[in-house]
Amino acid sequence: MQRRSFMKLMATSAAGVGAAGVVSGCKLKGSSSNIRPYVRMVSVATGQKFTTTIYNGSTTGSVLNNSMTLDTTSTGTPNGAFSEYQQIDWEGTYVISLLPYGSTNANAAYGTATLSPAQGSHYTCYVYPASGSTTSTTTLGTYLVNDDPQTVNSGQYIIRMLNTMAPATYNMYLTPTGTSTTPLGNGSDLTAAQLIWSASGVGITNYTAGASSGTFRLRLTDKAGNVVFDTDQISLANGGAYTVVTYSLGSSTLPTVMLVTPSGDPVILTNNLTRIRAVQGSSDLTGVAPAPTSNILINGITKASATFGSPTSYFIVPAGKVTVQFQASTASTSNTYLTVSQTFVGGQDYAVYSTSPSTSANPTSLVLIDNNLPLSNGADCGMTFVNATTPGDAQSSSISITIESAYLLDPTTGATLAIASGTATATNAETVGDHKISFLNANNHGTILINNFDSNTPTAVVAGGLYTYALVGNSTGTFAVAQMQTNAFN
Repeated sequence: MQRRSFMKLMATSAAGVGAAGVVSGCKLKGSSSNIRPYVRMVSVATGQKFTTTIYNGSTTGSVLNNSMTLDTTSTGTPNGAFSEYQQIDWEGTYVISLLPYGSTNANAAYGTATLSPAQGSHYTCYVYPASGSTTSTTTLGTYLVNDDPQTVNSGQYIIRMLNTMAPATYNMYLTPTGTSTTPLGNGSDLTAAQLIWSASGVGITNYTAGASSGTFRLRLTDKAGNVVFDTDQISLANGGAYTVVTYSLGSSTLPTVMLVTPSGDPVILTNNLTRIRAVQGSSDLTGVAPAPTSNILINGITKASATFGSPTSYFIVPAGKVTVQFQASTASTSNTYLTVSQTFVGGQDYAVYSTSPSTSANPTSLVLIDNNLPLSNGADCGMTFVNATTPGDAQSSSISITIESAYLLDPTTGATLAIASGTATATNAETVGDHKISFLNANNHGTILINNFDSNTPTAVVAGGLYTYALVGNSTGTFAVAQMQTNAFN
């Protein structure tokens, strides 16, 4: 199990910005005789930076605290951020507003929460992505939790679960270390006695009844029983009151877990599982008889067959060094024409494309992370466009996109967006419907590579769905569009 440090906000003046550092603790403060409540913020909204402003009664009330800036924009780690508890004046009702960093405009808030606290109590406001950072409008969700001390019997711990990945369903299992020897991602040894909690949609469970402290293997399964989170060992100490928080680094199915204690340090438990799908983009296989298919192998095991321009489903495998192979399949022979071997990070979704002919002396591939955070507007769908054609191809080294004959524009410059080979666009919010998408040579708008592709092929788009449309192939063979929904929920 890998543990990652949180970034802690140190207390500053109301106008100041907190300094980041390794967590040293977030201890409960005060006593029951003090009526002023305490609030801390915990952000698992990866890639966001905002300032929390607490108002008296409403966003038009007086500002009681604006010293908590949370920053999770560091890349390369499943980081989070949290503040120390801040005591605020007793006012009875508060609005916690998440403002863009540097802003004082309450109308520009990413999200809000209303708190009507008990006197002298401690509260944690969890912040999670209610929309992806790739969309033009950021929306953050909030969930308030009472973190007052709990009574725990000697030799025992209690635990609860907060799920921030709507509408995912998770079952949490704890297996004593040493009694479970199944491989990562295997749940064949799970029993009803090990089931601690089930959570569906955003929300928190109650604490469990006390259970004997010790070390455990923590696994989460989806509603179909597939193991989607697996970590080898966590310690649940005598007298501990724990909260397991599930959140997304980008995967719509594989959660990352934060283990929180009200009187201790939040710890990120990295998921030891990753999701991989393959897209067969080698157009010359259309001429292979009797069937133009590729076998897809992951770590030497055949997972699926794929025709030109078609993606496989996602496969959950142990994270780390993974080998993906594309193998030409005919009635009598099979030969591996592409091998991709690299590190795949836990809690992420990946697409692996073959991008060169199967006969190429120098085979090429493309590996992209599918960012599956939800859209800000659940009534829309999200579309991402990928240029997964053969590198250096004369017609497709740079492509442009039209939707209903209107060019997709660069959001920064306003010019027609050019998508270079091996790259993808940000997610574009589109209305749900039957769109006609064309792929063109960006260097010559008169050259149409794919004309009026039906956005509902082969899967009809739905509200809240995220879809990738990848152009594959080359001009010496043929082109095709691979459409795939990347956030089909569990």
